[in-house]
Amino acid sequence: MDEILTALADKDRLPLVSRITLVGHSAGGQFIQRYAAGGRAPGALMDVTIGYVTANPSSYLYLNSYRPLGRKLPRSCTGYNDYKYGLERRNAYLSILNDEQIRRQYISRRVTYLLGNADVDQDENLERDCAANVQGDNRFQRGLLYYSFMRTFFPAAKHDMVIVPEVGHDHDAMFNSPQGKTAIFRDW
Repeated sequence: MDEILTALADKDRLPLVSRITLVGHSAGGQFIQRYAAGGRAPGALMDVTIGYVTANPSSYLYLNSYRPLGRKLPRSCTGYNDYKYGLERRNAYLSILNDEQIRRQYISRRVTYLLGNADVDQDENLERDCAANVQGDNRFQRGLLYYSFMRTFFPAAKHDMVIVPEVGHDHDAMFNSPQGKTAIFRDW
């Protein structure tokens, strides 16, 4: 992703590119959210604004050990704060940055949480291990709780939440909704 963004932001090759929006739904939304936190290229690119739209992910990367449903955390759920759910035991790419660098970077990035308010099913693709379950019961609840987490612990974050009414886990309906189009094509 770093290489792709660097190529897209190359003014010699693409002089008119001034804004890039990275968009993902479900597992793609997980990728976008985590890349917003740990991606290195966006911080090095000049004259290009980058936005991130994460739609209906199954789980989120938390920036501290708090979890909204932590009161339900069983003793056996010792890895709830390991990467991909938290900042412990990160992969090699994210380990280059320390926790504070990741927090600062994520807070400074323009992230939109695009949530379908009907994405409440516990389907076969919803992560249901202990580390995911302490984030909420379904994708919509997890998104609401994560946005509340960001507002509580990191109120300066350049993040917003957009709810798509009456849409479940459907990328086509999410991205083609008026709310989805506005989130994707907004002028940051």
